[in-house]
Amino acid sequence: MLKAKRVVVFLIFLCLNWGLSGGVLWLAYDISPFIKGAAYDRNQALTLVAQMGLVITVLTTIVWILAARQKVSRSSWQSGWRVVWQTALLLAVYALVVLMRRQLWMPSEGINNWAMFFGYVNARFFSEVGGISFLLVVAPTMACISGALYFLQTLTIDAPRRDR
Repeated sequence: MLKAKRVVVFLIFLCLNWGLSGGVLWLAYDISPFIKGAAYDRNQALTLVAQMGLVITVLTTIVWILAARQKVSRSSWQSGWRVVWQTALLLAVYALVVLMRRQLWMPSEGINNWAMFFGYVNARFFSEVGGISFLLVVAPTMACISGALYFLQTLTIDAPRRDR
C-alpha cells in the first residue's frame, strides 16, 4: 500500500512540475505576442509549450529518481537542495548539447529541424537567442521549482511515518 501511495504522489508532483514548466516557458519566451502576431495559433503554442514542458519534466524525473535512490539519511531540505542543483545541471547540459549541435551543424547534414536542433520543439525554443533564455531563465527557475516540489513530495510521503 505504501508503494502505491509513493507512486501516486510521485506522479501527482510530476504533473505539477509539467504544468509549472509550461507556465515558466510561456512567460520566459513571452508566447502571447506570438499568438497575437499570428506566428502561432493558440493550440499550436499550447502544444509546443506542453511538449517542451514534457522534455523538462522527463529530465526532472531522472533527477528525482536518482535523488530518491540516494536518500540515505538526508533531511528533506538537503534532498531538496541536491535536487535543485542536479536539475539545474542536467537542464544546462541538455541546453548546451542542443546549442552545440546547432553550432556544429553543417548544411550538408540536411536543412531541417532534426538535423540542426534534434527536433522541431528544440528548434522553436533554441533558435536565435532562445537558448540564452533557456539557460538564464528557464533552467534556474525550473531547478528551484523542481527542488521545492521534491521537498514537498518527500514531506507528503514521509508524513504518515511521523504520525506513528
